[in-house]
Amino acid sequence: MLHSFELHPEWPRGTSEPVLDVATRVHGVRPERARAVEEEMTRRAAAEGLPFVVDRPAGNTFDVHRVLQLAHRSGVGTAFFTDLQTECFAGHVDPFDSAQVVAVATRHGLPEDDTRRVLASGEFTQEVHADRARARALGITGVPFAVVGGRLAVAGAQSVETYSQVLARAAAEVSA
Repeated sequence: MLHSFELHPEWPRGTSEPVLDVATRVHGVRPERARAVEEEMTRRAAAEGLPFVVDRPAGNTFDVHRVLQLAHRSGVGTAFFTDLQTECFAGHVDPFDSAQVVAVATRHGLPEDDTRRVLASGEFTQEVHADRARARALGITGVPFAVVGGRLAVAGAQSVETYSQVLARAAAEVSA
């Protein structure tokens, strides 16, 4: 199951900026280096048959995570979030535009009125904050991040061998 994790909860909600600007402003990366890194990711994604555009938005994902919580209640959380993320990285959807989030949610069977209600309210705020607290307790500071057995953590994109080792360790701890 996917859990809510905001990379930058301090950013203002309802706004976004180009990801290259974020790399420069927040992470101190020179603009030409930021573009080069993103273009390399585009090439790597294309080699795997995945769409990935350099010029995409970045912003506070709190509202998206509240809709994710709604989607989990309907059993479509992972499908909704994966679709939204894929469409964002492909440059087709702006996840910081409420109307576009609603459109993706309805594709996964979430009632439009329910999704709009969540976005217009504070609903699921507690759930997002609880996920954030659990992540902090596990030492999670970025994504992707996997937690196995509720306590073994794997940060970043890791090899199949690394995941195999973590799964074997978790299985050994369960049987011990």
